Amino acid sequence: MVSLRLLAAATVLSACRVTAPAASISPIPQPGATAGTVWQLTYHEALPGQRDRLEQFLERNWFIINARAERTGYLVGNHLLRGSDADTTWDPVEISVYDDSVQHSRINSIFRIVIRPQHTMVKVDGFEFRELGRFVREETLRRRAKSL
Repeated sequence: MVSLRLLAAATVLSACRVTAPAASISPIPQPGATAGTVWQLTYHEALPGQRDRLEQFLERNWFIINARAERTGYLVGNHLLRGSDADTTWDPVEISVYDDSVQHSRINSIFRIVIRPQHTMVKVDGFEFRELGRFVREETLRRRAKSL
């Protein structure tokens, strides 16, 4: 379950985001598309003693890839949050922000075909991702449609 702390942080971060450039994807209304911001939360768990290196790895690799996606309008925000020292079930969490469900639904193929092939993985102190931590889970949150 998403903690209120993370949801509040995601809401604040998305409110501060810069709007994607006009040359970005023009959302085409599709059946099932939801209007409004979509947040994708990706939880990671650092191996013992590797939290700083895992965060560096994410910043030097995934955040570089996501910055490229943001510059081209496929993503409107990306943030890395560190959890508390008391909760060790995950740490850190990456929050990716999309304009709407259309943009979010297209991102996997865009990353696979367009963006990731342009990036060469950067190790941190000789370590790859699998030596620093693991993927825990992913959650997608959407603004609830107004009823009335």
